[in-house]
Amino acid sequence: MNRMQRLKLMNGGILLVLVFLGFTLGTYFWQNHCRRGTDLNRNHSFLDLKRNLSHRERTEFNTKRKPPSFLTGRTCTFPNVDPFDPAIIKIAVGNKTTLRCDLDFMPELTYINGRNLKINTTQVDISLGTGNLSHCRYRYITGGPFDYSSVEFSDWSKTFSESVALEEDIEFFEVECFRREPYNVTISKSYFSLIPRRKHLEKLYNVRLKKRSIKYQPQETLNIVMVGLDGLSRHQFLRAMPGMYTYLTKTLNSFDFTMHGQLGPSSLPNLLGLLSGSTLEEVSEWWDFSQPEDAFDLVFKHFENAGYRTLFSEDDTKNGAFYWNNRKFLYPQASFWDRPVHLAMRADKGYIRRNGVCLGSRPISVFQLHYLLDLIGTFPDKPAFTFTWIDKVTHDDTPNAGMIEEHLFKFYQTLTATGYLNRTLVILFSDHGQRWGKLRLTPNGYVDSRNPFMMLTFPPWFLKKVSVSGKQPEREYTCFDHAFRHSSNATRLTLL
Repeated sequence: MNRMQRLKLMNGGILLVLVFLGFTLGTYFWQNHCRRGTDLNRNHSFLDLKRNLSHRERTEFNTKRKPPSFLTGRTCTFPNVDPFDPAIIKIAVGNKTTLRCDLDFMPELTYINGRNLKINTTQVDISLGTGNLSHCRYRYITGGPFDYSSVEFSDWSKTFSESVALEEDIEFFEVECFRREPYNVTISKSYFSLIPRRKHLEKLYNVRLKKRSIKYQPQETLNIVMVGLDGLSRHQFLRAMPGMYTYLTKTLNSFDFTMHGQLGPSSLPNLLGLLSGSTLEEVSEWWDFSQPEDAFDLVFKHFENAGYRTLFSEDDTKNGAFYWNNRKFLYPQASFWDRPVHLAMRADKGYIRRNGVCLGSRPISVFQLHYLLDLIGTFPDKPAFTFTWIDKVTHDDTPNAGMIEEHLFKFYQTLTATGYLNRTLVILFSDHGQRWGKLRLTPNGYVDSRNPFMMLTFPPWFLKKVSVSGKQPEREYTCFDHAFRHSSNATRLTLL
């Protein structure tokens, strides 16, 4: 054995001894400092968390070889952490202005008025100059058969230069406009989603409503409007959308579910539980990821049977809650489902930008909320259940929530101005908190990851009716929302 071989053998022996000592000491530490059966063992390793913290963060965490009590306690105690700690604010709150997508994309030169597609002559003059628009055209978009993983396009329409009437049953379509000189240069591109009336189904909805009325004799019929933001914790909602939170709690008297918890670390288990009443573990006894998701028995069909119009919108067609890992539905789960237009936009290279938050010249949140408002405008006096899932804005960067605060504010204002809010329960919510990043490696981030937000907004008359009946919702302060501790903003609904 030469000198080089002896040296390699010696180094290998030293490495084995170090590995053995590390394993022994690690096992001793874990057994003596982390109780068995705790959340720590089942989910995330506190030791991994500690190793990834900087020296200053470790000092602030004050671990001292012992995890904080809220990570190891045997009882269900909600952690008391400060969501507005200056160190956390530096990480979690950015200088986010309202999202605009029209400054770096082709101008949108057309708009919808009723069932008419019109050219915005004012915008044409601003963007091109008078007389420089040649014509526009459009084509329909429909979902491919069965799995809705592809789309089909109709032939292009005849060109128009002012307006054109759209067919009654049109749902999704693409519009292109061209410059006069040089000819055939595309200078505007847009995608639209509409809500068709489908008159042949009106009798079915009406008889279902009558059936529900006679069979169950409900005293009230409220619309249910759900709008979700992926991955946004309650604390991050407070930090990123303080104006929205104040408006909801003070002006609309919304209920804040301060201790709302997740069912799992990702979107699927949380939305599955919410929309079906079954956990992922329960459905996994008879379903696996290679099977279609139609068997989930989502709540849409139950609302349909009760005579409600239903709407389902999820912006991420590839990695969203129900589509990640090539999962799919064979059939649309709701009466109105905008997946085909999202597939078409995704296939149009360069149209979806900024990590998916911009669809051409429109923010994704504006596009989806407009689709929801179109349903409300089309059937203002008919009950509806809608589920709008906005994934792209907050999924990878939760401070981005501040960029769409104004969009949500205008959405609620529209519901109020039209009177629709007076007969609707609006649920603004998320599925879980932040799952990675610097914030996630702090005690606040650990709490945030398991504490999604949920805000329930009832009509004022409904709250008065509940109060008169003797079942007044109980309001209480939370122990950690010091930014709002001098007001009654932080609330929780107790079901009596």
